[in-house]
Amino acid sequence: MKLAYRLLGVLLLSLPLLSVVLVYDRLPTRLPIHFSNNGLPDKYGTKREWFVLLIITLFFLNVLRSLLIRAVEIRRKTPLPNMVALYILTAVSVSAIISLRIFEGVLGRPIYADWLPVLVFLSGAVFMYVSVPTELSIMSQLPEKMTPSLQRRVDQLQHIHMVSRLVVVRVNVLAAVLMVFVSPGDRWQLGLMANMLAYLSLFLMTSVMRRQAD
Repeated sequence: MKLAYRLLGVLLLSLPLLSVVLVYDRLPTRLPIHFSNNGLPDKYGTKREWFVLLIITLFFLNVLRSLLIRAVEIRRKTPLPNMVALYILTAVSVSAIISLRIFEGVLGRPIYADWLPVLVFLSGAVFMYVSVPTELSIMSQLPEKMTPSLQRRVDQLQHIHMVSRLVVVRVNVLAAVLMVFVSPGDRWQLGLMANMLAYLSLFLMTSVMRRQAD
């Protein structure tokens, strides 16, 4: 991947921490670093401790991001434009999560816990859309001439793949949108339930299609 895109990704990841550095002297001496179940701060730390926690969080999130990108590079023949988009969009997602942490500490409200599910499911939809190609990888390895039965089988697999990809992406986007209108405590359950129903529907659809083909 081109160096310019990598540098852009690093810049996007660094922006939240750079903004904190710019206003560091104006921050309160004590900032909340943990909240109770009722949304009230129950643990405070110095702004130095708070800033170190931000750095640690960014480090682990970026390690996870790098592993995901590496897995896509190794296992999927993703086109370069998609890889660039994946690299930038995952950097934006991590930066947004760190920004939630920053706003939470400055405003003294559990913003991170309340809005993290929205970002996670929305980022998951984007990750799926960019990293999973619309065409099965085996399509490029098939012979030019195939028997009618093999052609039907291949077409069926391709159709299942495209529908599955589309359903998962749309379900996660819809779940992220609906989370905005429900209470924060129900957001994780909403996202998980939506995905469980989506995968169950896809499983039933796949079983029916295979039975019809046979």
